[in-house]
Amino acid sequence: MSTGIGHGALAVDDSIGIVYALVREASGIAVEGFEWFTLAPARQVFRDMRCGERLVAAAKRLAVACLTPGTAATAESTVGGMVVDDSGVSFKLRAPFAINAMAMLGDGTLMAGGADGSLVRLGRDQQALETVNTLKDYGKGLIPDGIAVNAGCCFYYGILDAQANDVQVRTIAGGTALVAFPSISPPTGGLFVQAPFAYFVIAGRARHVDINQGFGEVMADLGPGALPGAVSNR
Repeated sequence: MSTGIGHGALAVDDSIGIVYALVREASGIAVEGFEWFTLAPARQVFRDMRCGERLVAAAKRLAVACLTPGTAATAESTVGGMVVDDSGVSFKLRAPFAINAMAMLGDGTLMAGGADGSLVRLGRDQQALETVNTLKDYGKGLIPDGIAVNAGCCFYYGILDAQANDVQVRTIAGGTALVAFPSISPPTGGLFVQAPFAYFVIAGRARHVDINQGFGEVMADLGPGALPGAVSNR
């Protein structure tokens, strides 16, 4: 299904060799799993969901988040909503804000955030959300699709900063890693991190910045409408 972003509807769990896809059916939204080499059907995880725009998976855990409220009749019950399947055990959660970004570490740790910098974390083997105030206390909001994972290491958060002259990589309290974008040139479609670079698109140009040394460059001018999008098992 279309999610309006290049990487919203596919996720790979390399611990079990399954690629998951959000699929729109007549009865609602479903999550289907396929063998990653043959694409043979492997399992259906969820079905008949009223919403679901982002999908993440790792370590036999899968999560779907509702980023849009849907219809007026279901808005109250879907804003901030997430559904999680953890090794076959499914449960629902709700963040106390409208979700605009979500990512999962290789060990299954889930992080979701809102536009004002609010964050919630779902630890490995946990079924309750933990509030994380680091980004909100820093005074910066989160860009749409602005949480990325650097392999099994850590999360990176994309923010806008009126004081930034160019894209900057920062580390703040507790080792939290940020990619700061100038307010006048926000990225489209969030960001990816694959060491040693963070990747993003600004004004149709695919760019990257070195997360260790801070230098960046334009890779290609792709034109209007370009979005970052990738799915990989490496």
